[in-house]
Amino acid sequence: MLHIGSHFLFYRYLIMNNFLFFPFRKLCLTLTAAGAVGFAPVAAAKCEKPQVSGYEFVGCLKEGLAQVTQNGKEGFVDKTGKVVIPLEYDSVWDFSEGLAAIERNNAHGYIDKFGKIVIPLQYDHAENFSEGLALVRSGEKVGFIKKTGNVVIPFQYDSAYGFFEGLAAVKLNNKWGFINKSGKVVIPFQYDIASRFSEGLAVVGQWKDGYGFINKSGKVVIPLQYRFASGFSKGVAAVKLLNGEEFDIDKKGRRIADAPK
Repeated sequence: MLHIGSHFLFYRYLIMNNFLFFPFRKLCLTLTAAGAVGFAPVAAAKCEKPQVSGYEFVGCLKEGLAQVTQNGKEGFVDKTGKVVIPLEYDSVWDFSEGLAAIERNNAHGYIDKFGKIVIPLQYDHAENFSEGLALVRSGEKVGFIKKTGNVVIPFQYDSAYGFFEGLAAVKLNNKWGFINKSGKVVIPFQYDIASRFSEGLAVVGQWKDGYGFINKSGKVVIPLQYRFASGFSKGVAAVKLLNGEEFDIDKKGRRIADAPK
């Protein structure tokens, strides 16, 4: 059984200007977000680090490069420890799909693996590219851009997750729904809580009912009845009832018995 207390990381969001950000960028962990409020399954990812020392922080190699920090500035080194991108940014994110988000003087943009700025530092926040699109914030709204820098989904949402399995959870007027890569709303804005899709299902919730799961058609396939629920991983999700009982379920919502000890 996946015990929520030991195998799951309860997280708090860092709230900045009413936007939610994860304060876990510097951890060599794989986080699969389960919802806007709740918990996320945490699995120790294989973390290969470069052969380097003397830095305040050294990240895992992602797409051949690793973040390093020294004297409050960040850049990238390769697996041998050679500085490939100078430490000149206030923050950098891991490379994803060939680009990395960067931040300097509170402005965010993107660089390629040669250190060339390919999308100007013009956003208030920028996330990694996922499925060809990246979530960015301008002012009080978020939208999505592609690798050319062109805006493909306008800045009209209050909050959002990146695209996973072809859909993105977006928030408008305090309700969450889902859009496709064309920006079409495919699951209406009706939930107080929503998450990324994982293995065809997404955690959603209502404050009065709790968490449950929907499929990509928007059908509730596992009722909203849990205090917490994780995203599915290898066909299994961990849940917690309102009475505090914890157990694992399969994709039909059936309880999975504990493995023999």
